[in-house]
Amino acid sequence: MQRPERLIYLPCESYRERWTEIVSTFDGIFETGLKNKRINYTAIRPWTNTRTVETGVVLDTVARTHWGFRQTEELVRKIFKDEIGPHDVIYFEDFWHPGMEMVPYALSMKLEAKHWPRLAAFCHAQSVDPHDFTFPMAWWMRGFERSWFKLLDHVFVADDSLRDFLRMGGMPGASVCGTIFDSNIVRKIAGLKPGQKLPAHENRKRTAVFSSRWDREKDPLFFIRLAERVPDAEFVVCTGHPSLRSNEPELVREAMKARDRLHNFKIYTNLSKDEYYAILMMSRVQFNCADQDFVSYTLLESTTLGCHPLYPEYLSFPFALSNREPNLYTKGDLDSAAEKLADLLDDPDTDQRWVYRKYEDSQARLLTDLGFSFKGSSNVQKLA
Repeated sequence: MQRPERLIYLPCESYRERWTEIVSTFDGIFETGLKNKRINYTAIRPWTNTRTVETGVVLDTVARTHWGFRQTEELVRKIFKDEIGPHDVIYFEDFWHPGMEMVPYALSMKLEAKHWPRLAAFCHAQSVDPHDFTFPMAWWMRGFERSWFKLLDHVFVADDSLRDFLRMGGMPGASVCGTIFDSNIVRKIAGLKPGQKLPAHENRKRTAVFSSRWDREKDPLFFIRLAERVPDAEFVVCTGHPSLRSNEPELVREAMKARDRLHNFKIYTNLSKDEYYAILMMSRVQFNCADQDFVSYTLLESTTLGCHPLYPEYLSFPFALSNREPNLYTKGDLDSAAEKLADLLDDPDTDQRWVYRKYEDSQARLLTDLGFSFKGSSNVQKLA
C-alpha cells in the first residue's frame, strides 16, 4: 500500500460546551498538530462559527445533520472532479457521520476499488456501550455501525475498553491511539504565557468541579450526594450552555433543588472556554462519576490547569490515571469518594503532567498508523 500524500480532514462542528471548540476548529488541536508535523491536508469545514447545543444530546442533532451533509456533498463533489484518489486518506472525526453511505457510493461510481482513498474515522462511543445514550438505539443502529466498520480501513478509539466493547458488538480491529490532545492550546486559551506557572495550591479554593454533561449516563446525582457528604468543600457544576440541560429533565430539577438548599453547591452556566478554564485554575479537584466516559477531554483540560483528578476505578480511568490509588475511588461508593476528595483537597501538588502527557502523542499515533511520515514518526510509541 502506497504512502499517503494528503489527509482530507472532516472535523466535527464547533460547540461552546464541547471538546470540539478546542479540537476541531481551524486553529484547534487537530489542525495545529497537522501544521506542526507538516502534514499536507485539506479540511472540509462548512462554517467557522461556534454554536451551542440546542437539540439532541452530545452534538446538536439538526446542526450535525446540516454540517455532515454539507461535508459529504463537498467530498462527493471532489471525488467526481478527480480531486481525490489513492494518495489520499479521508478522516472522519466522528465515526457516526451524516451521509456516510454516499462516500463509498460515489467512489464506486467513479473509481475502481484499487484506486480508492483510504477511509478512517475516530469512534468516540456508539451503541456498543450499554451506558451510552445511543444504546437503546442499537436495534436499528448496530447494522449501520457494522457496515461503517467494514467500510472503513481504520477505526481509532481512545482506550482499550471501547475497543473491547466494539469487538463484543461484532466490530473487531479498532486501533487504540488515545484522545487527541495538546496542552499548549489549552494553556493559550486560559491566558497562560509559555513557561508561566499555574496558580499555587494555597491560592486555589477548596473546590471540586463537575465538568461532565448533566446527563443520565454521567450519574450527576452522585455529585450532589457527595456535596451533602462533604460540607466543608465547594462543589461547582460548569457548562458552556446558557442553561443547565440534561437528557433527563428530572436531573435538572434535582440540581436546582441542590443549589437552593446546599450552601456549598453552585452552578455556572454560559461559560466561555476561558471562563471555564479560569474556574479550573482556581480549583483544587476535578471530579468525575460517569457511567459512560472514555478518558475524557475534561480530564485532560483540568489536569493541564493543575486540578487533581478524582475518578472512579472503572472503564478507561485506571489506565488514564496510571492506576494511582489517591486519584481513584470505588465506583458508586460515597465513603470512598469523600475520603479521597478530602486528601486531594489538601494535596499541594499542582503538577499533573503525568496525566495528559501520554495523550499529547495520540495524533502522532493515529497518523503513523495511517502511514504518514513526519519528523519523529519513526519513534512514536504505542499508548502505554
